[in-house]
Amino acid sequence: MLECKCYFSGKHKLYCHKTEVTVTPTGLAIDTTEHKPGSIYNLVSVQANLRFHQESLIKYGDDEDITDPSLSTKFPDSSGVLMDKGYQGAPQQAHAIIPKK
Repeated sequence: MLECKCYFSGKHKLYCHKTEVTVTPTGLAIDTTEHKPGSIYNLVSVQANLRFHQESLIKYGDDEDITDPSLSTKFPDSSGVLMDKGYQGAPQQAHAIIPKK
């Protein structure tokens, strides 16, 4: 029996489900998405959950004094979120930081 290609992850080279977990800097998991087929791009998963991410990144209290010169004009009231290369395109929609190798 052939397995459905929709569960094949090109990144991991295996059949799988994907789940996105949002974690605070202290390690607390604050959101988990439902599982999706492995072939779904990471960016599609973020876009489906974009409202949650945007609301979670809003700066409050003393956080408003922290600035990031690289993106402060586009998202001045938002904290940054660290993402891997699978999320390219996210910086257009949220204050996403994607490290370069």
